[in-house]
Amino acid sequence: MKAKVFFYFIALSFGIIAQSKAQSVDITSVKDLIEAKKYDEARKSLKSIPDTHPDYVQAEYYLGKIAMGENKYDEAAEHFLITTNKNSHNADYFYWLGRAYGQLALNAGVLKRGITIPKVRDAFETAHTLAPKNQEVMAALIQFYLAVPEFLGGGSDRAFGMAKKLQAINKGDGHLALANIYMADENLDLAEKEYIYAAKSEVNNVRYILALGSFYQNQKKYTEALNVYEAFLMKHPENMSVTYQFGKCSALSGQKLEKGEELLNIYLKHKPLNNEPSLAGATMRLGMIYEKKGNKQEAKRLYETAIKSDPSLKEAKEALRRL
Repeated sequence: MKAKVFFYFIALSFGIIAQSKAQSVDITSVKDLIEAKKYDEARKSLKSIPDTHPDYVQAEYYLGKIAMGENKYDEAAEHFLITTNKNSHNADYFYWLGRAYGQLALNAGVLKRGITIPKVRDAFETAHTLAPKNQEVMAALIQFYLAVPEFLGGGSDRAFGMAKKLQAINKGDGHLALANIYMADENLDLAEKEYIYAAKSEVNNVRYILALGSFYQNQKKYTEALNVYEAFLMKHPENMSVTYQFGKCSALSGQKLEKGEELLNIYLKHKPLNNEPSLAGATMRLGMIYEKKGNKQEAKRLYETAIKSDPSLKEAKEALRRL
């Protein structure tokens, strides 16, 4: 009897110690680890939290985010399913579940895709019901509706309706969403108008400037694109994304080559952020400028440097063959 009591006490003590360790997990520090892509460290901390702990649902949520970062979408969906089952009132949990299912649908065969797409729709629409003014959720639904045919719950009409709702909350993002819808319908004139409206709605918003400039570049309206970038850089010369885009547009078009060269050299002294173009890409664009200026030797050197940094640069390889 004494032995049973002793072992019960030991087991109880161990449970208290384990819970104490779980309670010592700092969710904020875990978020920092995930931001730094130190997934193994973050996962180890999160898995120490038992399912009886108050932070268990949040732990599952961040485990799902780690799985997303590692492209393990089945695993991510399992974690997010736990969060939505444990807390059916949190829009963010359903949003991330929709994202996980979306990635699974993208990578699935025809049969599995047909099963998974309704799960994407249900997750995003539930998130929207729970948080009807959440712009991230609305943007995800617009993308979903554009990508999916009507018989599976998509279609441009649904996308248009959601874009109008978004516009009532955020005028610029609403215009941008409408532009994307018109682009999908190949209505370039209306798309251009919406990109312009977005850029005018917030003249200092770099996302809208990049969207308008990119539209012009893709249509090979290089003069218009350069004008958009140049006007923005006059007020925001420190913006490296637009600095690069001006250089790229100059390299593609052969226009304003001196300015393009100057700006690409500025960009090459910059350490790109995660969402900014690579230095290898900038080096390749600079090579294009030198090629257009007739300096083939320097162009060749720059193309070789770009390929050495990033062997996947097909344009640089083609340029070398051309030279």
